[in-house]
Amino acid sequence: MYMITLFDMSSSSVSDRVARFFTDDIDYFERNWIPLCQKTGDLDRIDRFIRSKAGECVTDYYTNFPWLNIVQNDQNAEILQEKQFVLNDVTFFATNAYGWQEQYRVDDLHCSFRWIRFHKYYFRIFSFKANGVCMLYDDGKIRDVSCYGNPVLINSKKFIVEYDRGIPIVDHPLTYNDFSGNYIESFCWQVGKHFKKQQDAMEDYQNFTVTDDILDRMFREVIGEAG
Repeated sequence: MYMITLFDMSSSSVSDRVARFFTDDIDYFERNWIPLCQKTGDLDRIDRFIRSKAGECVTDYYTNFPWLNIVQNDQNAEILQEKQFVLNDVTFFATNAYGWQEQYRVDDLHCSFRWIRFHKYYFRIFSFKANGVCMLYDDGKIRDVSCYGNPVLINSKKFIVEYDRGIPIVDHPLTYNDFSGNYIESFCWQVGKHFKKQQDAMEDYQNFTVTDDILDRMFREVIGEAG
């Protein structure tokens, strides 16, 4: 298993930090991540990733501390437990680093959770696919969803709303069905929680269910810093 540690593009500008992601296939992560990263124009970050993947100790932060090396591999990493959930017709809020919220609605949300040990650390990690995803506004408007956080999500839009001075350019009233072909899918595992001890991780597994707070955290890379 691989851990990827990058500067957290979803953190606030006054309290920046790193974000960690996990993958079983570092080449698959690279194939999906680099094109998205190229869109931001951050070619230096891509170079750092490639150098770290090749074996050099390179970080994406302000220090060369080895634990922050971008690409790390633990051949003895262990999946301790797993759970899967499917939620239908679900509406929830996601919150950015400044407390701003956006509301999302999903036809069906497939989410997977793992409790893992990586080196001597324990994590709950997750991945998901949100089918029929759209954004809801207080005035009843519905729109397609853009992702503003770390580039670790595939955002497929078959239906995009165009606007003219805030008015949607469509020939019919928008409904959830218009967005049924749109989906957001993670191509790696994101961190939901970390634990000091395996016992703590297993207690979390035993009591775990998908709550509004979990959904909020799940869409962290959708709302991003700006939201």
